[in-house]
Amino acid sequence: MKFVVDCGILDAVVSVSRRTGLVSRVELCPVGAADRSGCSEVPRHLAGFAAEIADFVSSGGNERPSIEAVDLYLLSPFALKALRHIRDGIPPGAVATYGEVARAIGRPGAARAVGRVMARNPFPLVFPCHRVVRANGGVGGFQGGESQEAVSLKTLLLANEGVVLDIPGM
Repeated sequence: MKFVVDCGILDAVVSVSRRTGLVSRVELCPVGAADRSGCSEVPRHLAGFAAEIADFVSSGGNERPSIEAVDLYLLSPFALKALRHIRDGIPPGAVATYGEVARAIGRPGAARAVGRVMARNPFPLVFPCHRVVRANGGVGGFQGGESQEAVSLKTLLLANEGVVLDIPGM
């Protein structure tokens, strides 16, 4: 099952596990670009989560969505450690590099592994991976890609939090 949350500057497509009833994935897309075929109304037990996602965006990243509604068992221990760090250690309006995150979680030299975790993050906004950028000051990829749309979404989220990067290249 899936449903779409209108977040004002973007849409969030939320997938829900039929087995657990927990959120199994959140995919962000430009306003109006969400594939709404097969979408349901927001389930009653996830109404608060849906509102929290929209509040995160409208507050410039200051209102954090709860992690209780997401299926954390989908994440490896390393991924969970990296994602918890970006959630708790990088405030709205700030960024960190992949290498800085690796060092902060006690894994210096694991910048590429952190990059893979960010690329595969199934819960953007809950774990705000858009706040992790390249060491050269570039935006880097988002949601597993470096397409113009992916980079535009990441840049939009950063700008929404007041971050403007000099982008020497994608």
